[in-house]
Amino acid sequence: RETDARLLLLDSADNVLSVARPIRFGQLVSIEGSPICLDHNAGVGSKIARFRIGQGEVIKASGAIVAMAIEDIEVGQLVHAHNSMSHDVKKQS
Repeated sequence: RETDARLLLLDSADNVLSVARPIRFGQLVSIEGSPICLDHNAGVGSKIARFRIGQGEVIKASGAIVAMAIEDIEVGQLVHAHNSMSHDVKKQS
């Protein structure tokens, strides 16, 4: 299934995509073959949900756990401080 070239999958285990080129509010992107209209601006380096991420689930980027969702995050939504919090992997050990 195809994903927009402006979005990069850095590791197959990731549930977020990294923005490679800016995407403006209202622009249509394809994520895993599904058309999504962005409800926000997304700058280079921003993270966009690749799949639905439920509250309390970990967020993976570059193959590593980087955060935890503090609310449900739908496909195509920006993943940032408003819906996630840093996750200390050492606390899991």
